[in-house]
Amino acid sequence: MSACKTPDIVAQCFEGEAVIVDLRTDRIFHLNETAGRIWQLLESGSTFTEIRAAILSEYNVLPPQLDEDLSDLLAAMQRERLIVAFD
Repeated sequence: MSACKTPDIVAQCFEGEAVIVDLRTDRIFHLNETAGRIWQLLESGSTFTEIRAAILSEYNVLPPQLDEDLSDLLAAMQRERLIVAFD
């Protein structure tokens, strides 16, 4: 799976975290360090598999936990219309 941000989203990453603004709704989302890193990887065009590999190498997390957390985060981003998923 790959995803890209929707057109009405602007994001700024700093100090390992990210702030995302939905210009359609004026909602602001604050992402912690790990979610901010995932956002950076999404913006660079990384696939689910590439994001998973990067997070496993950069953070101390067990693969089953990462799989669940990453799927939940991407689903939440889709629900909020921050990203559009495609194969």
